[in-house]
Amino acid sequence: MNAAAHLKPIILSGLVLSAAAITNQGSNPLYNQVLRVLGQNGAKRIWRALCVLFLLLNLKSLPFFWHVRIFTTLIDRSYIRPSKFTPENGPRALFQPLITSSRTTLLETDYNLHKSNSTYFSDLDISRLHLMLCLFQKGCEKLGAEKWEGAYVPVKVYLGGVTCTFRREIKPFEPYDIWSRVLCWDRKWIYIVSHIVKKGVVKPKGYTFQPNKGKRWTDRLFAKAKSSNQQSAAGSHLQNGISDGQPPHDAIFATSIAKYVAKRGRLTIGPERLLDAAGLLPPKPAQAPDGSTNIGGSASVNELSSPAESVEPQLNSGTIGLLGEVWDWDRIEAERLEGMKVADHMAGLDGLLGAFTGDTRAALGRYKELPW
Repeated sequence: MNAAAHLKPIILSGLVLSAAAITNQGSNPLYNQVLRVLGQNGAKRIWRALCVLFLLLNLKSLPFFWHVRIFTTLIDRSYIRPSKFTPENGPRALFQPLITSSRTTLLETDYNLHKSNSTYFSDLDISRLHLMLCLFQKGCEKLGAEKWEGAYVPVKVYLGGVTCTFRREIKPFEPYDIWSRVLCWDRKWIYIVSHIVKKGVVKPKGYTFQPNKGKRWTDRLFAKAKSSNQQSAAGSHLQNGISDGQPPHDAIFATSIAKYVAKRGRLTIGPERLLDAAGLLPPKPAQAPDGSTNIGGSASVNELSSPAESVEPQLNSGTIGLLGEVWDWDRIEAERLEGMKVADHMAGLDGLLGAFTGDTRAALGRYKELPW
């Protein structure tokens, strides 16, 4: 018997007791029958069970639980399951998505009986935090270990803006996955794109930091029996996380893009330097321009940090991906420029500051949402 079958008697009994509480309990034969089956304290036990069930089904929507999710993610990604970079998965991992899973709770459901638009952003916060800790934590730690103005100042990454486009509704208690990855960067901002996708419809070719994820124990046991050539061919195909065909767009519920900036005190750290310190960039050619085009931010060259000194070559070596694609500097730059075609539109939203009319025009009225 599954969990749903166990819950049915509790829910049905709760509905009966609720209806009886509104009507005359003594004259309700169904109410009396439930009490005879459950005992004198049956009503109290049912109410307690319903309260516990309600809390469990809406756990992530309870007050202050967003903070619990944030700190749990920080502890998990920093100490329990930190990222493991190897010479093979440095630059190749830069544009790969990280997938988190969740589901819609009853408290997230609006009067249209689907997930409320405002609740998408809390789930996106958790997904992007997983991604940034996975990719950028090492770079922040390395740059923070360098002295700045005679002191060690930690490097932190801050959210500068986020927008979301809704495509399809998410029904109550419907599970979904959030795929978040680095889209691109310019001289100031790192752009993260997230896709909220129907759970189980789209699956990656493999998992770079979790090579055994999704495999049965028998597959893991007999994997060692394969030849080294077969392992090499399968490994390069799987760990790139690139599908042979286009993913089904009908499975996408919503799409979001956010921009982040790295700061050391009041100094803005250029994204290229942070990515290089994190071991995510291959060797940079001598003829390549210093830094990226300043599209998304207004920081001047003097505000940006100096170019990064080279880091360990074993972390920055180019890697070979699917179909023989080499993840060298040219390949990374081509991917970045492709992403900037979308990020340019978000950068243009900074011009909305000028759309605020302020005291130059009359207003329709002023209304209070709360009585105080």
